[in-house]
Amino acid sequence: MTEETPIRPRAPQTRLTQAGRGLAPTAGLVHPPLERASTILTPTQADLYRPDLKTYGRSGLAPHRSLAALMTELEGGAGAVLAPTGVAAITLALMTYARAGDAVLITDNVYAPTRKFCDQVLSGLGVQAHYFDPRDLAALAADWPEKTRLVFAESPGSLTFELTDLPALAGMCRARGAKLMIDNTWGAGLALRPLELGADISIQSLTKYVSGGSDLFGGACVAATVEDAARLDQTAFWMGLSLSPDECYALQRSARSIHARFRASDAAAQILAQRLAGQRGVRAVLHPGLATSPDHLLWRRDFTGAAGVFGLVLEAPAGPAGAAFCDRLRLFGNGYSYGGFESLCLWCDPQLGQRKLIPRPDGSVVRLAIGAEDVEDLWADLVASFQT
Repeated sequence: MTEETPIRPRAPQTRLTQAGRGLAPTAGLVHPPLERASTILTPTQADLYRPDLKTYGRSGLAPHRSLAALMTELEGGAGAVLAPTGVAAITLALMTYARAGDAVLITDNVYAPTRKFCDQVLSGLGVQAHYFDPRDLAALAADWPEKTRLVFAESPGSLTFELTDLPALAGMCRARGAKLMIDNTWGAGLALRPLELGADISIQSLTKYVSGGSDLFGGACVAATVEDAARLDQTAFWMGLSLSPDECYALQRSARSIHARFRASDAAAQILAQRLAGQRGVRAVLHPGLATSPDHLLWRRDFTGAAGVFGLVLEAPAGPAGAAFCDRLRLFGNGYSYGGFESLCLWCDPQLGQRKLIPRPDGSVVRLAIGAEDVEDLWADLVASFQT
């Protein structure tokens, strides 16, 4: 009797080419059909009240099912719930679990719209937001509010790219009965898999790397358990959150190539970050992949790569110098977002004053998002801006 050869586990990029396909008869089509409908007719009136049937387009059609299955595969979860934007996915996750009288813990380097939602909307609903230093979990454990229901983290955090010890934070949450949710847009499900490290919900703005073209909006919450996925889905339905079939179709199509695009952006960003670390006029490069980063060991342990997005601290004081540096660039557009084909720069100083615990860097902060341009052309553009 011959011994069977073990089947080699398929690589992530292979799984992404298959995820979400074949969910309905498609006569050999590579993509699922683009179904558009609000009304869905049923044979009888009684069928309209059957929970096992799709009876309204907002509940999801073939493109929705395909994209949700793909995001579930990408993040390694038990189910995904879609939202019209990344911010909508964040607010969906928060609203699903936060209740009046609760406390929520938020990392101090969180995405600015997340902070504003917590401070201006959740606070009005009787939910108290507390911020913590992502690098000081001992202080968090010592000052953990009794009524904490959930913890919201980003790793790395927006603009200044600090990491937190996600397995340790997940253990703290489990011991205290709190849900841990992560904004994983930077990691994209490729460089970081938070659910494997103990998080309950991983959130992405599909507008970024999943889209890849700077022309689509979308968001997704991927849950580690079927129960949490069902709870998120119910909240999304009652909040009226829905993503159009056309955007679902386009997003699932773009996502098939996310692995190649993400890795190319990562490689170019690593080259530029290393060169900029020795550039005159740069006080610090904020990239956890650099050996000089205080978070480099965490990055090596928990990540398999990096997004093409990182920060610079210029030697010039915080203020107009950072804006002027960005304005001198010719290949980096002045704009929000990242993950598209075009490189972008963002002057960050105006946003850093909102933080409560993390000290401001000593210098003007600029964020670079690396697109598909040739790395040597981008380098020449950066050097020219420093020399002007």
